[in-house]
Amino acid sequence: MAFLESLALGLRWILLASLKASILAGFILLLQWLLRHKLPANLRYTIWLLFMARLAIPFGLESRISLFNLLPMRNIQAFSISDNASEQLPYSKADSEAVATSLREKPVAIQGANQRSSFTLIQAFAVVWLLGIIAFAVRLIIGHGMMRRKIRKRRLVTDRDVLTLFNQCKREMNISYRVKLAELEKIKTPLFCGTLSPLILLPANIRSILSLNDLRNIFMHELAHLKRKDVPIAWLAAFLQIIYWPNPLIWCAFFRMRIEREFACDAAALSLLGPEKAHAYGQTIISLLSHSPCNKRRLPVTAGILEARSNLKKRLDMISRFKKPSVLGKLLAMILLLTLAGVSLTEANIPVSNTSTKMQKHLVILDPGHGGIDRGAVSSNGVNEKDLVLFISKIIKRKLEKVGMAVQLTRSSDELISLEERNSVLKEAKAGLFISLHINGSPRHTTAEGITIWYHPDNEEISRRFAESIGADIRDNLPLRWKGARKGPFKVLKESSIPAVMMHVGYLSNSEDLKKISDPDFQEKFAEVLTISIKKFFSLQNTEIQE
Repeated sequence: MAFLESLALGLRWILLASLKASILAGFILLLQWLLRHKLPANLRYTIWLLFMARLAIPFGLESRISLFNLLPMRNIQAFSISDNASEQLPYSKADSEAVATSLREKPVAIQGANQRSSFTLIQAFAVVWLLGIIAFAVRLIIGHGMMRRKIRKRRLVTDRDVLTLFNQCKREMNISYRVKLAELEKIKTPLFCGTLSPLILLPANIRSILSLNDLRNIFMHELAHLKRKDVPIAWLAAFLQIIYWPNPLIWCAFFRMRIEREFACDAAALSLLGPEKAHAYGQTIISLLSHSPCNKRRLPVTAGILEARSNLKKRLDMISRFKKPSVLGKLLAMILLLTLAGVSLTEANIPVSNTSTKMQKHLVILDPGHGGIDRGAVSSNGVNEKDLVLFISKIIKRKLEKVGMAVQLTRSSDELISLEERNSVLKEAKAGLFISLHINGSPRHTTAEGITIWYHPDNEEISRRFAESIGADIRDNLPLRWKGARKGPFKVLKESSIPAVMMHVGYLSNSEDLKKISDPDFQEKFAEVLTISIKKFFSLQNTEIQE
Protein backbone atom coordinates (compact mmCIF):
# COMPACT_ATOMS: atom_id res chain seq x y z
CA MET A 1 0.00 0.00 0.00
CA ALA A 2 3.03 2.29 0.23
CA PHE A 3 2.90 2.82 -3.55
CA LEU A 4 -0.80 3.75 -3.40
CA GLU A 5 -0.22 6.18 -0.54
CA SER A 6 2.67 7.81 -2.42
CA LEU A 7 0.52 7.98 -5.56
CA ALA A 8 -2.37 9.51 -3.61
CA LEU A 9 0.00 12.07 -2.13
CA GLY A 10 1.19 12.95 -5.64
CA LEU A 11 -2.40 13.40 -6.80
CA ARG A 12 -3.21 15.70 -3.86
CA TRP A 13 -0.14 17.77 -4.68
CA ILE A 14 -1.08 17.93 -8.37
CA LEU A 15 -4.69 18.90 -7.62
CA LEU A 16 -3.58 21.70 -5.32
CA ALA A 17 -1.11 22.99 -7.92
CA SER A 18 -3.80 22.61 -10.59
CA LEU A 19 -6.22 24.70 -8.55
CA LYS A 20 -3.69 27.52 -8.19
CA ALA A 21 -2.85 27.40 -11.90
CA SER A 22 -6.58 27.49 -12.78
CA ILE A 23 -6.99 30.60 -10.64
CA LEU A 24 -4.04 32.19 -12.45
CA ALA A 25 -5.48 31.24 -15.85
CA GLY A 26 -8.77 32.90 -14.93
CA PHE A 27 -6.89 36.00 -13.79
CA ILE A 28 -4.95 36.12 -17.09
CA LEU A 29 -8.13 35.82 -19.15
CA LEU A 30 -9.79 38.58 -17.09
CA LEU A 31 -6.76 40.84 -17.53
CA GLN A 32 -6.67 40.27 -21.30
CA TRP A 33 -10.39 40.97 -21.55
CA LEU A 34 -10.12 44.20 -19.55
CA LEU A 35 -7.14 45.54 -21.51
CA ARG A 36 -8.25 44.03 -24.85
CA HIS A 37 -6.41 45.83 -27.68
CA LYS A 38 -4.04 47.65 -25.32
CA LEU A 39 -1.86 44.58 -24.76
CA PRO A 40 0.64 43.84 -27.56
CA ALA A 41 0.44 40.32 -29.02
CA ASN A 42 3.88 39.34 -27.75
CA LEU A 43 2.95 40.27 -24.16
CA ARG A 44 -0.37 38.44 -24.38
CA TYR A 45 1.51 35.25 -25.23
CA THR A 46 4.36 35.79 -22.77
CA ILE A 47 1.85 36.09 -19.92
CA TRP A 48 0.81 32.51 -20.64
CA LEU A 49 4.40 31.43 -20.06
CA LEU A 50 3.86 32.51 -16.43
CA PHE A 51 0.95 30.07 -16.35
CA MET A 52 3.27 27.32 -17.59
CA ALA A 53 5.86 28.26 -14.99
CA ARG A 54 3.20 28.03 -12.28
CA LEU A 55 2.46 24.45 -13.37
CA ALA A 56 6.09 23.43 -13.80
CA ILE A 57 7.17 24.97 -10.46
CA PRO A 58 3.99 24.84 -8.33
CA PHE A 59 5.63 26.33 -5.23
CA GLY A 60 7.47 29.53 -4.45
CA LEU A 61 8.38 32.06 -1.82
CA GLU A 62 5.65 33.54 0.32
CA SER A 63 4.87 37.16 -0.50
CA ARG A 64 2.44 39.81 0.61
CA ILE A 65 1.78 40.75 -3.02
CA SER A 66 0.87 37.20 -4.08
CA LEU A 67 -2.37 36.80 -5.98
CA PHE A 68 -3.27 33.93 -3.66
CA ASN A 69 -3.45 36.24 -0.61
CA LEU A 70 -6.97 37.07 -1.84
CA LEU A 71 -8.03 33.46 -1.31
CA PRO A 72 -8.51 31.31 1.82
CA MET A 73 -5.27 29.46 1.12
CA ARG A 74 -5.04 28.05 4.65
CA ASN A 75 -8.25 26.10 4.00
CA ILE A 76 -7.16 25.16 0.49
CA GLN A 77 -3.79 23.87 1.65
CA ALA A 78 -5.48 21.82 4.35
CA PHE A 79 -6.53 19.58 1.46
CA SER A 80 -3.02 18.16 1.46
CA ILE A 81 -1.99 15.50 3.94
CA SER A 82 0.44 17.78 5.76
CA ASP A 83 1.45 21.41 5.72
CA ASN A 84 5.07 20.35 5.34
CA ALA A 85 5.52 18.62 2.00
CA SER A 86 8.66 16.90 3.11
CA GLU A 87 6.84 15.19 5.96
CA GLN A 88 3.62 14.22 4.23
CA LEU A 89 4.64 10.59 3.86
CA PRO A 90 4.24 8.83 7.22
CA TYR A 91 6.97 6.34 6.36
CA SER A 92 9.68 5.75 3.81
CA LYS A 93 9.80 3.07 1.15
CA ALA A 94 12.28 1.06 3.18
CA ASP A 95 10.01 1.23 6.22
CA SER A 96 6.96 0.16 4.26
CA GLU A 97 8.84 -2.82 2.81
CA ALA A 98 9.96 -3.87 6.28
CA VAL A 99 6.42 -3.66 7.63
CA ALA A 100 5.08 -5.48 4.58
CA THR A 101 7.60 -8.28 5.15
CA SER A 102 6.74 -8.64 8.80
CA LEU A 103 3.01 -8.64 8.15
CA ARG A 104 3.13 -11.02 5.20
CA GLU A 105 2.21 -14.02 7.31
CA LYS A 106 -0.72 -12.38 9.07
CA PRO A 107 -4.03 -14.26 9.04
CA VAL A 108 -6.00 -13.67 5.87
CA ALA A 109 -8.94 -12.11 7.71
CA ILE A 110 -6.72 -9.52 9.39
CA GLN A 111 -4.77 -8.75 6.21
CA GLY A 112 -7.92 -8.35 4.17
CA ALA A 113 -9.51 -6.06 6.75
CA ASN A 114 -6.45 -3.81 6.77
CA GLN A 115 -6.28 -3.68 2.99
CA ARG A 116 -9.94 -2.73 2.72
CA SER A 117 -9.65 0.01 5.28
CA SER A 118 -6.45 1.45 3.78
CA PHE A 119 -7.60 1.58 0.12
CA THR A 120 -9.25 4.98 0.15
CA LEU A 121 -11.22 6.91 -2.44
CA ILE A 122 -8.31 9.28 -3.10
CA GLN A 123 -6.10 6.25 -3.81
CA ALA A 124 -8.65 4.99 -6.34
CA PHE A 125 -8.66 8.38 -8.05
CA ALA A 126 -4.85 8.33 -7.97
CA VAL A 127 -4.81 5.03 -9.86
CA VAL A 128 -7.14 6.51 -12.51
CA TRP A 129 -4.87 9.58 -12.70
CA LEU A 130 -1.82 7.39 -13.30
CA LEU A 131 -3.61 5.34 -15.95
CA GLY A 132 -4.65 8.58 -17.68
CA ILE A 133 -1.04 9.79 -17.71
CA ILE A 134 0.08 6.53 -19.26
CA ALA A 135 -2.70 6.64 -21.88
CA PHE A 136 -2.02 10.24 -22.94
CA ALA A 137 1.75 9.63 -22.98
CA VAL A 138 1.32 6.57 -25.21
CA ARG A 139 -0.97 8.56 -27.50
CA LEU A 140 1.62 11.33 -27.76
CA ILE A 141 4.47 8.91 -28.45
CA ILE A 142 2.48 7.05 -31.13
CA GLY A 143 1.40 10.28 -32.79
CA HIS A 144 4.95 11.59 -32.75
CA GLY A 145 6.18 8.35 -34.30
CA MET A 146 3.58 8.53 -37.08
CA MET A 147 4.57 12.12 -37.83
CA ARG A 148 8.26 11.18 -38.00
CA ARG A 149 7.45 8.41 -40.49
CA LYS A 150 5.62 10.94 -42.66
CA ILE A 151 8.52 13.41 -42.46
CA ARG A 152 10.96 10.77 -43.74
CA LYS A 153 9.17 10.98 -47.11
CA ARG A 154 10.00 14.68 -47.53
CA ARG A 155 11.86 16.12 -50.50
CA LEU A 156 14.26 19.01 -50.05
CA VAL A 157 13.23 22.14 -51.96
CA THR A 158 15.44 22.71 -55.01
CA ASP A 159 13.69 25.73 -56.54
CA ARG A 160 16.42 28.40 -56.71
CA ASP A 161 14.03 31.35 -56.31
CA VAL A 162 12.39 29.81 -53.24
CA LEU A 163 15.73 28.98 -51.62
CA THR A 164 17.06 32.49 -52.27
CA LEU A 165 13.95 33.99 -50.69
CA PHE A 166 14.20 31.60 -47.72
CA ASN A 167 17.84 32.52 -47.04
CA GLN A 168 16.97 36.20 -47.24
CA CYS A 169 14.23 35.70 -44.63
CA LYS A 170 16.71 33.87 -42.39
CA ARG A 171 19.09 36.85 -42.56
CA GLU A 172 16.29 39.25 -41.69
CA MET A 173 15.40 37.07 -38.70
CA ASN A 174 19.09 36.95 -37.74
CA ILE A 175 19.17 33.14 -37.92
CA SER A 176 22.63 31.90 -38.85
CA TYR A 177 22.35 28.15 -38.23
CA ARG A 178 21.03 25.63 -40.73
CA VAL A 179 17.28 25.26 -41.23
CA LYS A 180 16.08 22.71 -43.76
CA LEU A 181 13.30 23.54 -46.23
CA ALA A 182 11.40 20.59 -47.68
CA GLU A 183 8.16 19.56 -49.41
CA LEU A 184 5.77 16.85 -48.26
CA GLU A 185 2.84 15.38 -50.16
CA LYS A 186 0.70 14.49 -47.14
CA ILE A 187 0.35 17.93 -45.56
CA LYS A 188 -2.00 20.74 -46.56
CA THR A 189 -0.46 23.68 -44.65
CA PRO A 190 3.11 24.84 -43.98
CA LEU A 191 4.57 23.43 -40.76
CA PHE A 192 7.62 24.04 -38.63
CA CYS A 193 9.03 21.06 -36.71
CA GLY A 194 12.18 19.84 -35.03
CA THR A 195 14.01 21.01 -31.94
CA LEU A 196 17.61 20.01 -32.55
CA SER A 197 17.29 19.80 -36.32
CA PRO A 198 14.75 22.50 -37.39
CA LEU A 199 12.74 21.83 -40.53
CA ILE A 200 10.10 23.83 -42.39
CA LEU A 201 7.70 21.70 -44.42
CA LEU A 202 5.69 23.03 -47.37
CA PRO A 203 2.80 21.36 -49.20
CA ALA A 204 4.07 19.88 -52.47
CA ASN A 205 1.75 22.07 -54.59
CA ILE A 206 2.32 25.36 -52.76
CA ARG A 207 4.13 27.09 -55.67
CA SER A 208 1.05 26.62 -57.83
CA ILE A 209 -1.27 28.43 -55.41
CA LEU A 210 0.92 31.09 -53.74
CA SER A 211 3.30 33.76 -55.00
CA LEU A 212 6.84 34.42 -53.78
CA ASN A 213 5.51 37.34 -51.74
CA ASP A 214 3.08 34.96 -50.03
CA LEU A 215 5.93 32.53 -49.39
CA ARG A 216 7.93 35.35 -47.85
CA ASN A 217 5.12 35.99 -45.34
CA ILE A 218 4.92 32.28 -44.54
CA PHE A 219 8.68 31.96 -44.09
CA MET A 220 8.78 34.93 -41.73
CA HIS A 221 5.97 33.44 -39.65
CA GLU A 222 7.52 29.95 -39.42
CA LEU A 223 10.99 31.35 -38.70
CA ALA A 224 9.41 33.40 -35.90
CA HIS A 225 8.38 30.06 -34.34
CA LEU A 226 12.02 28.97 -34.51
CA LYS A 227 13.33 32.27 -33.14
CA ARG A 228 10.91 32.17 -30.20
CA LYS A 229 11.68 28.50 -29.34
CA ASP A 230 8.00 27.64 -29.71
CA VAL A 231 8.46 23.93 -30.41
CA PRO A 232 10.45 23.17 -27.19
CA ILE A 233 7.95 25.25 -25.25
CA ALA A 234 5.11 23.29 -26.86
CA TRP A 235 6.73 20.00 -25.81
CA LEU A 236 6.90 21.23 -22.22
CA ALA A 237 3.25 22.29 -22.48
CA ALA A 238 2.33 18.81 -23.74
CA PHE A 239 4.14 17.20 -20.80
CA LEU A 240 2.37 19.46 -18.29
CA GLN A 241 -0.98 18.86 -19.97
CA ILE A 242 -0.50 15.12 -19.55
CA ILE A 243 0.42 15.45 -15.86
CA TYR A 244 -2.53 17.76 -15.15
CA TRP A 245 -4.97 16.00 -17.46
CA PRO A 246 -7.88 15.71 -14.96
CA ASN A 247 -8.42 19.49 -15.00
CA PRO A 248 -10.34 20.65 -18.11
CA LEU A 249 -9.44 24.27 -17.36
CA ILE A 250 -5.80 23.41 -17.96
CA TRP A 251 -6.69 22.07 -21.41
CA CYS A 252 -8.65 25.22 -22.23
CA ALA A 253 -5.77 27.41 -21.04
CA PHE A 254 -3.26 25.61 -23.26
CA PHE A 255 -5.63 25.88 -26.24
CA ARG A 256 -5.81 29.62 -25.63
CA MET A 257 -2.03 29.74 -25.32
CA ARG A 258 -1.61 28.14 -28.76
CA ILE A 259 -3.86 30.78 -30.29
CA GLU A 260 -1.92 33.59 -28.63
CA ARG A 261 1.30 31.96 -29.89
CA GLU A 262 0.17 32.42 -33.50
CA PHE A 263 -0.78 36.05 -32.82
CA ALA A 264 2.68 36.63 -31.34
CA CYS A 265 4.38 35.07 -34.38
CA ASP A 266 2.28 37.28 -36.68
CA ALA A 267 3.46 40.32 -34.70
CA ALA A 268 7.10 39.16 -34.82
CA ALA A 269 6.90 38.71 -38.60
CA LEU A 270 5.16 42.04 -39.17
CA SER A 271 7.68 43.89 -37.01
CA LEU A 272 10.29 43.01 -39.68
CA LEU A 273 8.05 43.16 -42.73
CA GLY A 274 6.67 46.53 -41.67
CA PRO A 275 3.09 47.66 -40.82
CA GLU A 276 2.56 48.59 -44.49
CA LYS A 277 2.72 44.86 -45.34
CA ALA A 278 -0.03 43.96 -42.89
CA HIS A 279 -2.78 43.81 -45.53
CA ALA A 280 -0.74 41.57 -47.84
CA TYR A 281 0.18 39.36 -44.85
CA GLY A 282 -3.50 38.91 -43.99
CA GLN A 283 -4.30 38.11 -47.62
CA THR A 284 -1.66 35.36 -47.54
CA ILE A 285 -3.44 33.69 -44.64
CA ILE A 286 -6.79 33.98 -46.42
CA SER A 287 -5.34 32.55 -49.67
CA LEU A 288 -3.71 29.69 -47.80
CA LEU A 289 -6.92 28.96 -45.92
CA SER A 290 -8.97 28.92 -49.12
CA HIS A 291 -6.77 26.11 -50.51
CA SER A 292 -6.03 24.24 -47.28
CA PRO A 293 -8.02 23.26 -44.21
CA CYS A 294 -6.98 24.45 -40.77
CA ASN A 295 -4.46 22.26 -39.05
CA LYS A 296 -6.40 19.99 -36.66
CA ARG A 297 -3.38 18.16 -35.24
CA ARG A 298 -2.43 18.73 -31.67
CA LEU A 299 1.09 17.28 -31.69
CA PRO A 300 3.77 19.54 -30.22
CA VAL A 301 6.24 18.31 -32.84
CA THR A 302 4.93 20.97 -35.24
CA ALA A 303 3.78 24.57 -35.28
CA GLY A 304 1.77 25.84 -38.24
CA ILE A 305 0.58 29.16 -39.56
CA LEU A 306 -3.02 27.92 -39.54
CA GLU A 307 -4.31 26.81 -36.11
CA ALA A 308 -8.06 27.36 -35.84
CA ARG A 309 -10.67 28.80 -38.18
CA SER A 310 -12.80 30.03 -35.25
CA ASN A 311 -10.22 32.72 -34.36
CA LEU A 312 -9.49 33.82 -37.92
CA LYS A 313 -11.58 37.01 -37.71
CA LYS A 314 -9.86 38.16 -34.53
CA ARG A 315 -6.47 37.29 -35.97
CA LEU A 316 -7.04 39.27 -39.19
CA ASP A 317 -8.32 42.20 -37.13
CA MET A 318 -5.11 42.17 -35.06
CA ILE A 319 -3.02 42.02 -38.24
CA SER A 320 -4.86 44.95 -39.82
CA ARG A 321 -4.31 47.11 -36.71
CA PHE A 322 -0.68 46.17 -36.20
CA LYS A 323 1.71 48.89 -35.11
CA LYS A 324 5.26 48.58 -33.93
CA PRO A 325 5.38 49.09 -30.15
CA SER A 326 7.13 52.24 -28.98
CA VAL A 327 10.04 52.24 -26.53
CA LEU A 328 7.67 53.47 -23.81
CA GLY A 329 5.21 50.71 -24.70
CA LYS A 330 7.95 48.08 -24.40
CA LEU A 331 9.00 49.49 -21.03
CA LEU A 332 5.42 49.45 -19.70
CA ALA A 333 4.97 45.90 -21.00
CA MET A 334 8.12 44.79 -19.17
CA ILE A 335 6.93 46.41 -15.93
CA LEU A 336 3.53 44.73 -16.28
CA LEU A 337 5.16 41.34 -16.95
CA LEU A 338 7.44 41.61 -13.91
CA THR A 339 4.49 42.64 -11.75
CA LEU A 340 2.46 39.67 -12.95
CA ALA A 341 5.40 37.35 -12.25
CA GLY A 342 5.60 38.74 -8.72
CA VAL A 343 1.93 38.16 -7.95
CA SER A 344 1.53 34.83 -9.78
CA LEU A 345 4.72 32.89 -9.04
CA THR A 346 4.70 33.52 -5.29
CA GLU A 347 2.71 31.89 -2.52
CA ALA A 348 0.19 33.38 -0.13
CA ASN A 349 1.73 34.85 3.00
CA ILE A 350 -0.11 32.66 5.52
CA PRO A 351 0.44 33.92 9.08
CA VAL A 352 1.52 31.31 11.59
CA SER A 353 -0.97 30.98 14.39
CA ASN A 354 0.00 31.92 17.94
CA THR A 355 -0.46 28.31 18.97
CA SER A 356 1.87 26.95 16.29
CA THR A 357 4.53 29.55 17.06
CA LYS A 358 4.63 28.59 20.70
CA MET A 359 4.42 24.88 19.95
CA GLN A 360 7.69 25.13 18.03
CA LYS A 361 9.46 26.04 21.25
CA HIS A 362 8.92 22.45 22.42
CA LEU A 363 10.82 19.48 21.09
CA VAL A 364 9.43 15.99 21.56
CA ILE A 365 11.78 13.00 21.34
CA LEU A 366 10.08 9.87 19.99
CA ASP A 367 11.96 6.66 20.61
CA PRO A 368 10.82 3.67 18.48
CA GLY A 369 12.08 0.72 20.49
CA HIS A 370 14.56 -1.93 19.34
CA GLY A 371 15.67 -2.02 15.67
CA GLY A 372 18.21 -3.78 13.49
CA ILE A 373 19.06 -7.26 14.77
CA ASP A 374 16.97 -6.56 17.88
CA ARG A 375 13.47 -7.47 16.67
CA GLY A 376 11.80 -6.91 20.02
CA ALA A 377 8.60 -8.89 20.53
CA VAL A 378 7.55 -11.12 17.66
CA SER A 379 4.05 -12.44 17.03
CA SER A 380 3.34 -16.09 16.25
CA ASN A 381 3.04 -15.22 12.55
CA GLY A 382 6.22 -13.14 12.33
CA VAL A 383 5.15 -9.54 13.01
CA ASN A 384 8.14 -7.62 14.44
CA GLU A 385 7.76 -5.09 17.23
CA LYS A 386 10.63 -3.01 15.80
CA ASP A 387 8.75 -2.50 12.48
CA LEU A 388 5.38 -1.58 13.93
CA VAL A 389 6.70 0.92 16.50
CA LEU A 390 8.78 2.70 13.83
CA PHE A 391 5.79 2.76 11.50
CA ILE A 392 3.51 4.23 14.20
CA SER A 393 6.18 6.67 15.43
CA LYS A 394 6.37 8.27 12.00
CA ILE A 395 2.62 8.73 11.96
CA ILE A 396 2.81 10.40 15.39
CA LYS A 397 5.66 12.60 14.16
CA ARG A 398 3.56 13.78 11.22
CA LYS A 399 0.59 14.56 13.45
CA LEU A 400 2.70 16.54 15.93
CA GLU A 401 4.46 18.55 13.22
CA LYS A 402 1.11 19.36 11.65
CA VAL A 403 0.15 21.27 14.83
CA GLY A 404 3.51 23.04 14.87
CA MET A 405 5.63 20.97 17.24
CA ALA A 406 9.24 19.99 16.65
CA VAL A 407 9.82 16.23 16.71
CA GLN A 408 12.97 14.12 16.62
CA LEU A 409 13.16 10.35 16.22
CA THR A 410 15.95 8.39 17.88
CA ARG A 411 15.92 6.19 14.77
CA SER A 412 14.22 6.71 11.41
CA SER A 413 15.11 3.38 9.80
CA ASP A 414 15.65 -0.25 10.74
CA GLU A 415 18.86 0.18 12.72
CA LEU A 416 19.97 -0.77 16.21
CA ILE A 417 20.49 2.26 18.46
CA SER A 418 22.30 1.58 21.71
CA LEU A 419 21.04 2.86 25.04
CA GLU A 420 24.03 5.21 25.22
CA GLU A 421 23.19 6.66 21.80
CA ARG A 422 19.57 7.20 22.82
CA ASN A 423 20.68 9.01 25.97
CA SER A 424 23.10 11.09 23.94
CA VAL A 425 20.21 12.21 21.71
CA LEU A 426 18.29 13.23 24.82
CA LYS A 427 21.11 15.31 26.24
CA GLU A 428 21.95 17.11 23.00
CA ALA A 429 18.39 17.84 21.85
CA LYS A 430 17.27 19.91 24.88
CA ALA A 431 13.78 18.48 24.48
CA GLY A 432 10.75 19.01 26.67
CA LEU A 433 9.39 15.45 26.58
CA PHE A 434 10.65 11.92 25.88
CA ILE A 435 8.36 9.07 24.76
CA SER A 436 9.65 5.56 24.16
CA LEU A 437 7.26 3.41 22.14
CA HIS A 438 7.08 -0.38 22.52
CA ILE A 439 4.66 -3.29 22.05
CA ASN A 440 4.50 -6.15 24.54
CA GLY A 441 4.70 -9.85 23.80
CA SER A 442 4.05 -12.86 26.04
CA PRO A 443 3.97 -16.17 24.11
CA ARG A 444 3.07 -18.12 27.26
CA HIS A 445 0.18 -15.82 28.11
CA THR A 446 -1.69 -15.18 24.86
CA THR A 447 -4.63 -13.62 26.72
CA ALA A 448 -2.52 -10.73 28.07
CA GLU A 449 -3.77 -7.48 26.56
CA GLY A 450 -3.91 -3.71 26.85
CA ILE A 451 -1.78 -0.58 27.09
CA THR A 452 0.61 0.12 29.96
CA ILE A 453 2.52 3.37 30.44
CA TRP A 454 5.66 3.51 32.56
CA TYR A 455 6.81 6.88 33.84
CA HIS A 456 10.12 8.40 34.95
CA PRO A 457 10.79 7.24 38.56
CA ASP A 458 12.92 10.27 39.47
CA ASN A 459 10.71 12.82 37.75
CA GLU A 460 7.66 11.17 39.22
CA GLU A 461 5.18 14.02 39.61
CA ILE A 462 5.35 15.50 36.12
CA SER A 463 5.86 12.21 34.25
CA ARG A 464 3.09 10.46 36.20
CA ARG A 465 0.68 13.30 35.46
CA PHE A 466 1.44 13.00 31.75
CA ALA A 467 1.04 9.19 31.82
CA GLU A 468 -2.32 9.42 33.56
CA SER A 469 -3.48 12.09 31.12
CA ILE A 470 -2.69 9.76 28.22
CA GLY A 471 -4.54 6.98 30.03
CA ALA A 472 -7.67 9.09 30.35
CA ASP A 473 -7.59 9.92 26.64
CA ILE A 474 -7.00 6.27 25.74
CA ARG A 475 -9.95 5.07 27.83
CA ASP A 476 -12.23 7.55 26.09
CA ASN A 477 -11.07 7.09 22.51
CA LEU A 478 -9.30 3.77 21.84
CA PRO A 479 -10.54 0.16 21.83
CA LEU A 480 -7.51 -1.19 23.72
CA ARG A 481 -7.77 -1.92 27.43
CA TRP A 482 -6.05 0.62 29.69
CA LYS A 483 -3.92 -1.19 32.29
CA GLY A 484 -2.68 1.88 34.15
CA ALA A 485 0.36 4.09 34.70
CA ARG A 486 3.27 2.68 36.65
CA LYS A 487 6.67 3.80 37.89
CA GLY A 488 9.20 2.43 35.40
CA PRO A 489 12.41 0.64 36.38
CA PHE A 490 13.82 0.98 32.87
CA LYS A 491 17.25 2.55 32.41
CA VAL A 492 16.17 4.59 29.38
CA LEU A 493 13.75 6.40 31.71
CA LYS A 494 16.16 6.75 34.63
CA GLU A 495 18.85 8.27 32.40
CA SER A 496 16.47 10.96 31.14
CA SER A 497 16.77 14.43 32.65
CA ILE A 498 13.36 15.50 31.30
CA PRO A 499 9.80 14.17 31.75
CA ALA A 500 9.77 10.72 30.16
CA VAL A 501 7.38 7.80 29.63
CA MET A 502 7.56 4.39 28.03
CA MET A 503 4.41 3.10 26.32
CA HIS A 504 3.65 -0.58 25.77
CA VAL A 505 0.85 -0.45 23.20
CA GLY A 506 -0.87 -3.84 23.39
CA TYR A 507 0.46 -7.38 22.96
CA LEU A 508 1.67 -8.99 19.73
CA SER A 509 0.97 -12.35 21.36
CA ASN A 510 -2.75 -11.49 21.60
CA SER A 511 -4.52 -11.93 18.23
CA GLU A 512 -7.12 -9.25 19.04
CA ASP A 513 -4.50 -6.70 20.10
CA LEU A 514 -2.42 -7.52 17.01
CA LYS A 515 -5.42 -6.98 14.77
CA LYS A 516 -6.13 -3.58 16.32
CA ILE A 517 -2.51 -2.39 16.36
CA SER A 518 -2.04 -3.39 12.69
CA ASP A 519 -5.15 -1.51 11.59
CA PRO A 520 -4.25 1.81 9.83
CA ASP A 521 -7.37 3.43 11.29
CA PHE A 522 -6.26 2.53 14.81
CA GLN A 523 -2.74 3.81 14.13
CA GLU A 524 -4.09 7.17 12.95
CA LYS A 525 -6.46 7.41 15.93
CA PHE A 526 -3.74 6.48 18.39
CA ALA A 527 -1.47 9.19 16.93
CA GLU A 528 -4.28 11.75 17.23
CA VAL A 529 -4.97 10.83 20.86
CA LEU A 530 -1.30 11.06 21.75
CA THR A 531 -1.00 14.44 20.00
CA ILE A 532 -3.87 15.80 22.10
CA SER A 533 -2.29 14.46 25.28
CA ILE A 534 1.06 16.08 24.46
CA LYS A 535 -0.59 19.43 23.78
CA LYS A 536 -2.36 19.25 27.12
CA PHE A 537 0.89 18.33 28.84
CA PHE A 538 2.70 21.43 27.59
CA SER A 539 -0.32 23.54 28.41
CA LEU A 540 -0.19 22.35 32.02
CA GLN A 541 3.50 23.26 32.08
CA ASN A 542 2.44 26.93 31.89
CA THR A 543 3.60 27.45 28.28
CA GLU A 544 0.45 29.41 27.39
CA ILE A 545 -0.29 27.08 24.49
CA GLN A 546 -3.88 27.40 23.36
CA GLU A 547 -5.54 24.08 22.73
